[in-house]
Amino acid sequence: MEDIHLENSLKLSLLRLSEKEEQKFVEKFEKIIGMLNKISQIEVRDDVQKKTGVITDCRNDEILSSLSIESIKSFSNVFVDGYFSSPKVLE
Repeated sequence: MEDIHLENSLKLSLLRLSEKEEQKFVEKFEKIIGMLNKISQIEVRDDVQKKTGVITDCRNDEILSSLSIESIKSFSNVFVDGYFSSPKVLE
């Protein structure tokens, strides 16, 4: 993995890693890329049928009790218009 790609990946993910952590990251990332390359080399026959259609063996939806707004508000000091408020993460 080229240094420029590593730097861009870390910048986009907002991660700060030590040199040792960067090396582990590169090793794991290259291993993942290797596995994906192996998967992409698998040849699939044209006569393999795709499984499409409606799935009917799903569970029934059940309405269950949930937390009240008041109890949810107790989890945070900053609760605005029914939502948790947090500091700005992306600029």
